Amino acid sequence: MQTDGRDVIVTDQSWSWLENTRPGKARKMIRDGHARLLEKDPPFIQLQRTVFKTKKEGTMATTLVSLDKYFRENESVYVQNTSGGIVSLTFRSADGRPEPFSLPSDRRPIRLTDYVPKDMIVRSADFRKLIMRRPPAIKVLTEDEYNGKIVTIAQEKGKEPDAVMEEIAEKMASAQRKEIPVRDEIGMRVEEPGKSEEVMRASAGADDLNIPGSVEDAVNPRVQQIVANCSAQAEGRIKAADALEELENLNLTADDLHYVIGSCAYKTVASWAQRKLKEVRD
Repeated sequence: MQTDGRDVIVTDQSWSWLENTRPGKARKMIRDGHARLLEKDPPFIQLQRTVFKTKKEGTMATTLVSLDKYFRENESVYVQNTSGGIVSLTFRSADGRPEPFSLPSDRRPIRLTDYVPKDMIVRSADFRKLIMRRPPAIKVLTEDEYNGKIVTIAQEKGKEPDAVMEEIAEKMASAQRKEIPVRDEIGMRVEEPGKSEEVMRASAGADDLNIPGSVEDAVNPRVQQIVANCSAQAEGRIKAADALEELENLNLTADDLHYVIGSCAYKTVASWAQRKLKEVRD
């Protein structure tokens, strides 16, 4: 199990979430038959027994216990993106198939179970990891909190709550569309000379090719989120070293690297991206 020194996420046999453990201890538990490996990235193991834990105020265990209680007490899952950027995460179906999902950079609340089955949310290591971040990238809401926020937004905009929810649904649908940019041999987005976007769509078939309308459309949403979290105005701004660690674990295209160079607030991160871009071109 390769962890690159990262702590390992742990759940017990009944899917109650425990505090993370060190890689060496996780490998020993797997070797001794006390746990099994569920995910390599992020590293994630499941114990072969159920752990009964007590609530510990002021620790990560508090968050984990509270989240398990939230899932038990709420039929639907309501969330708010508090990261200040796009949040990209992966859910997995019962057969282990990965299902990528994106939350747009929008603080309006959504009912996540309208888009992802609850059992997939409960099993998602990505989801819990983003909630356990300090500060959290995603905040879970009760039904009353969700409804209250929708009503407040509607009053501020002079609209009906149903109209606000329709706007949110449209934004969510747009965030889930898979952009397929035309790229050259080094991954840069290109357009055929003399052809407008409409002509390119017609020649490829509108349903077969989605031409991005901006640079951001060709950039990995996770990269956009990392760059947004580097901003001096970001709530819970991350350190340059943390941004580099996350970027180094991604399969970056030239578009991604250009975006980091032009948008990241940290000069060290932008310089790293310039070196990586030169490697891609060479």
